[in-house]
Amino acid sequence: MAALNIRRVAHAVVIPAIAAGASTGLAAAAGRPAATHTAATRPAATRPAATRPANHPANVSSLVSARAASAAPARLRILGGLTSQGWPVVASVSKDGRRIAVIRLGLMMNCGTGGSFAVIGGDNQLRIGGNGKLALRGSWQQTSGTLTILAMDVFTGRINRARTSLAGTWDLHVSFRDSTTSQTSECDSGRVTFDATH
Repeated sequence: MAALNIRRVAHAVVIPAIAAGASTGLAAAAGRPAATHTAATRPAATRPAATRPANHPANVSSLVSARAASAAPARLRILGGLTSQGWPVVASVSKDGRRIAVIRLGLMMNCGTGGSFAVIGGDNQLRIGGNGKLALRGSWQQTSGTLTILAMDVFTGRINRARTSLAGTWDLHVSFRDSTTSQTSECDSGRVTFDATH
């Protein structure tokens, strides 16, 4: 059976922000509040060759970024850099150095149907473990009409003792399924590496 045409089917779908408790793993344990986010955008002059179709909805970015909260408090240490896909990554370290208060990065998703689109990935209040290790595994789902979107992500990283250098990987997978036709489209970022420094 032909793959779901997400450019056409998902165009009319509006996905609201999902409460933090809907996700699993560390995301659920942290009990973070929900917030609303917009799709990842970049100036046309610097946009990567593989771009999101003009008619693809921003709802996926809202779904992926639903665990985000309000702006980070002042006086946090800010780290920045680029991903292996050439998109920005920004993180802030809590004042006590025990948590990544906020991390956001751009991700380019490539789909089995041949399409691609960009989203904002990230999370809040990630606890820094022994030897500066960080880990996150989560999944969450949203249904609107006949379309169901399931997203799963895996993040691993490490920050140095001085809290000035952060490196890691992020892998996001999103599935679109139409219950009427049983057609499915799979989209994946692949294993995206990143480095951020203060």
